[in-house]
Formats: sequence, structure tokens, C-alpha cells
Amino acid sequence: MTSPSAAPARGFVPLYTLAYCGLFVAFMPFVSILLQVKVSAIDPANRVTLLGWAVLGGAVVASVANIAAGWLSDLHWRRSRSRRLPIAVGLVLLALAFVAIHRAGDRNALLIAIALWQVALNLMFAPMVAVMADEVPDAAKGRVSGLLGISHPIGMLSAAAVTAPLFPTEGARFAVNVALAAVMIGPFLLFARERGRGTRPAPPKPRRSRSCVAIWSGLGSRGWRCRSRATG
Repeated sequence: MTSPSAAPARGFVPLYTLAYCGLFVAFMPFVSILLQVKVSAIDPANRVTLLGWAVLGGAVVASVANIAAGWLSDLHWRRSRSRRLPIAVGLVLLALAFVAIHRAGDRNALLIAIALWQVALNLMFAPMVAVMADEVPDAAKGRVSGLLGISHPIGMLSAAAVTAPLFPTEGARFAVNVALAAVMIGPFLLFARERGRGTRPAPPKPRRSRSCVAIWSGLGSRGWRCRSRATG
């Protein structure tokens, strides 16, 4: 078990909190505003149907991608004691997915691009959530969880920032969205140091005492002799 006085590396909590907020920045502007605008631009007459397919397809891809990303993250963690590489790959894929979404001109291209975006997002989310258990000791988990609660409001603020009049075109909005997410997640990838402060060794297997086994064996044999005499 980790020592109650153990603490994450210096500066780890601010970097982790900033990166976690960056994950919400990576998806909240798109889900709340940019996706609906894109759907309306591609098929205004059937925008509700297309939006429904986008949400359904994205949910199916996300459910599989999150499990796969967590599994890959665990494999990498066992080899390198770090989860930053999957997060970095997810960030690169996120930028490529936004480019694909921006260039999508029909419903099929849009659905494929959204599937790629879901893979990228979950490739970042699954390892980032696991970092909490890896690095934050039990004594600090409540405090860090409280800090992570600001991620949702930050995500909503980023949605307002991305759609500000300063960014009037679709391409500019997607570019700003990726840039904001990268600025928030990048420092964690570059400067955070993972030490495994939150991990615990596997508990030892319970062993039966020889004396305990001998006592029960003796009691059993005595009981058998008593029953034999009573029936004899």
C-alpha cells in the first residue's frame, strides 16, 4: 500500500488538471455547436436524420474505441510506466479528424470522419482517466477529483470562444478548437513525469497456518472416533 504521505511529482496536478480540461475542450464545442452547423451545411433538408446517424454511429464507435484504447494504454503502461504516448497519438488523430470533418462534403464522408474523431477522442480519454489511479495517492484523490470538476465549465467556455465573431469561417473554428486542445494537453505530454505514486502492489495471498490445519484435522479425527464408539 502507498504511504499516506506520498504525493504526486511536483507540478503534476496542475498539468494533469489542465490536460483533463483539454479533453473537454476537444469535444464539447464540436458536439454542442460545430457538428450541428456542419450537418446543416451538408444536408439542410434532412439535418435531423443525419444528426441522428452521426450520434448513433459515434456512440457505437466510442463504446468499442474506449475499451480498446484502455487495453492498449495498459499494455504501454506495463512496458514503459507511462500513458503519454497513446494520448499524444490521440491528439494527432484528433487534428486529422477535424480536417476530415471540415472537408467532408457528403453524409458518408462526414460519418467516417466522425468515427475517426471518436477513435481519437477515446484514445486520449481512456489513458488520461487511468493516470488518476496511476499517479494520485488515495489521500489526494478527492482533492484532485474536485479540481477536475472545472473541466465541464471550461469546455462550455471553449464552445463560446470557438464560435466567437473573431472566427467567422468553419475552417477557422475547427483550427481554433484543435489549437486550444493542444495548448492544454501539450504541457502534460511534455513536462509531466509519471512515477506510479497511486499504484498498489497486489495483496499477498492468504496462507493457511499449519497449526490451524492440524487443529481441524485433530478435531475431525476425534469426532469420528466419538461417533464410532457411540454406534459400536
